[in-house]
Amino acid sequence: MINPKILRTRGKAKYLEGCLSVPGKLKTIERAQKVWCTFINENGFPEEIAEGGRMSNIIQHELDHMEGICKIIDD
Repeated sequence: MINPKILRTRGKAKYLEGCLSVPGKLKTIERAQKVWCTFINENGFPEEIAEGGRMSNIIQHELDHMEGICKIIDD
């Protein structure tokens, strides 16, 4: 996902997260249950997706990293 942007979210859910940046530490984090986002794919074309559940969690986690945020250690 190149230049991803979350367009909207729905609901809230708590997920137990870990992070390769902080080995061995887990933390429960509340995130949106579903996200809609746009991005440029590996072929240079725009795409839009809607994801829920664990994939929604992963997208939000990785977008946090792009903003310099690591919720596993940040409060």
